[in-house]
Amino acid sequence: MKRIFRLFPLSVLAALMIVISCQHDDAVRQNEQIETLEPQLSIIMESGEHLRTINPTIYQRLSETSRHAGALDNAENDTAGFTLDLSMVQIIERNTYTQYTTSVFDHAEYQTYLINYLLLHFDDGSQYQFLVKYPRIITDQGTELDRANAVMERIDGDTLLQAENDVHPCLDGVPEILNTYQQYNCEETPCTGREGHNWGENCPCATLSNCTMPTRSCGWQTVNVWTCSGGGTQAPSGDGGTADGGNNNDPNDDPNNDDPIETVPILSDWEQIEDCMNTASFTENIQLTSAMVVWLQTNNSQIA
Repeated sequence: MKRIFRLFPLSVLAALMIVISCQHDDAVRQNEQIETLEPQLSIIMESGEHLRTINPTIYQRLSETSRHAGALDNAENDTAGFTLDLSMVQIIERNTYTQYTTSVFDHAEYQTYLINYLLLHFDDGSQYQFLVKYPRIITDQGTELDRANAVMERIDGDTLLQAENDVHPCLDGVPEILNTYQQYNCEETPCTGREGHNWGENCPCATLSNCTMPTRSCGWQTVNVWTCSGGGTQAPSGDGGTADGGNNNDPNDDPNNDDPIETVPILSDWEQIEDCMNTASFTENIQLTSAMVVWLQTNNSQIA
């Protein structure tokens, strides 16, 4: 038994190296489709350190939320008591707002759900916070996410960031899944250098040792589209009015309204390792045991 525990940290290190290999293989396999399909969503995966440099205001907001929520008592509120994993932030640009998503750990329901934190930053300056919870289910292939039964919860109380009476479509009621479908998307990771070159731009990282070249990976992803129940929608900015509440719950009825919320889950570090190592294309003989998964969950903050 002692020998197993001595070797286990080495297996975790090996797992980290394997993830890099798996991600590279996935990128090669997915990028073969780029020229024949047009992505519906362009998703930017930004490291926290780089986000701090290019958008210090948003990074500070995320950090403040993480510190504040981490100090709350889970017994007081189901959405309280969590920490944001700011090692990687998912960014999606929409028509009138920008969507920032991070993985969450240290939450009371952490082992039951994959939990993502969602910040919507609208062009008018208003901000909204949510927790998106994807149930974990056990299958013959291991642990998977039940995306069709995900739930979205508003974060209320002291961590709520939006101004009072500042209502946007699909945010004034209870968020519900309108549709779950497969969509061809592309994820891009900008250059980690100071200038933050994007995919396709000339980046000097090839001659520098302190930055990483931008990457792009495209493929089919499961996307949840969210609507709301029990509330109306606000008229487009500048029209000076708000639609009647209770009759029209679909923000897509008016093409001038904000884009509906679409979410793609972002996995924590340990889940990326588990998903990679338990993929049949990697090997059918090596599987993470439940003890290994628990260790990765417990030490997630040390892996990043």
